[in-house]
This record gives sequence, C-alpha cells and structure tokens, in this order.
Amino acid sequence: MILFILLIATILHTSYSKVILYDAFIYNGELEMLLLRLHILNSTIDQFILAESDCTFSSSPKSKYYHDRDQYNVNILPYIHRITYVFAAQ
Repeated sequence: MILFILLIATILHTSYSKVILYDAFIYNGELEMLLLRLHILNSTIDQFILAESDCTFSSSPKSKYYHDRDQYNVNILPYIHRITYVFAAQ
C-alpha cells in the first residue's frame, strides 16, 4: 500500500507564535515503516496523526492493526504520547 504523507504546519496563537508540525498518514499494518517514520522524524515532528480504517481502498474489510496490535508494541511506547489515532469506519 502506498503511504500518503501529509505534513501540515499550523500556528499556535499564544503570547508568542510557534509553528507546530504534524505528520499525518494512513496506516495499514506496516509496523517497520511506522517505527522507521517515528524514529527519523522524531526530532522534527511535534505530533503524529495515524489514520486507519476498517476497510481497504477497494472496500474489502480489514483488521484494525494499530488499534488491536501495534499500539502495544514496546518500540512504539516512547512515542505513544505524540501519536493521535484516528479511526474511520465505513
């Protein structure tokens, strides 16, 4: 599955302006790619947005890999506070 990478920069309005970088991507159980992405972008990205669905692009049903399995992986735990999980049901 092709991973779509979307980097979104937003400005947080407080007493000073700070740019916050988000990395939003679709996840289909590619644990090694997720770990590589988290490790490489760790010093650059402020928040990771992981999107997952209960079906493929061809509407075939699929498992919720991150929700059911990968969020408990010991290698993801250091990043867990910076991952926002978004689930889209069909």
